[in-house]
Amino acid sequence: MRHTISLSREVFGAVSFCEATLLFEPTRRLNALVEFPVWGATLVTSSIINPFEQLPVSFDSKQSDVYIAGYSHVRFENVVGGSISIALFEVVKDSPIAYSKTAYGEIIELRRSWNTESHKDVPTYAFDSNLAWPYGRCRLVLRAVGSVSLSFDTEACIPALEYSKNPLAHGWPGSDLSEKSPGVGT
Repeated sequence: MRHTISLSREVFGAVSFCEATLLFEPTRRLNALVEFPVWGATLVTSSIINPFEQLPVSFDSKQSDVYIAGYSHVRFENVVGGSISIALFEVVKDSPIAYSKTAYGEIIELRRSWNTESHKDVPTYAFDSNLAWPYGRCRLVLRAVGSVSLSFDTEACIPALEYSKNPLAHGWPGSDLSEKSPGVGT
C-alpha cells in the first residue's frame, strides 16, 4: 500500500538518509518543484518524539526504526535554492569502494549551487547520503517554502535492525558490483 507522510520543517529530522541512495540529478537549473527517488530512507520511530504514530507496517514500529527497503519518493514544493557537493567513488569490480583521488591524493569533489542568496525564515533540508550518479557520497541541501513529503510502499518497510544485519539483501541494488547487478559499475 502506498503511504505519504509530510516531512515539512521539524519532521524532516525524524528521517535518516545516511544509509540511503538518492537518485537526484544535479541539473544546471533547480526547478521550484523537486522530486526524486530514494532507496533506503529510515523513519526514526523508536524515539520518544515519534511523528509517525500511525504507520501501517507489519511490525511494531515503536520498538524499531523503519527502514524502507525499496524506492520512496521525496517531493519539495516551492524550492528557492540549494547546493550539492559530491565526493566521487572509485568503482572497481571485486574491490572495496573508495573515494576517487587526484594524482596528489586529494578526493575529487564536484560542487553545484542554485540561488545562493540568503533567504531568511526559509526552511533548510539537508541530506548526507550516497548519490547514484555521479556515484559518490553527497551533501544535498534544499531550501523550500512549500510542503515536503515522502511517499513509499509500506510493504517495503522492514525493521531497521533487519537491514543492519543484512545490508546486501536490503540495500540499494546498485551497490552490488557483481556481474548480475543492474546497478552502477556493470
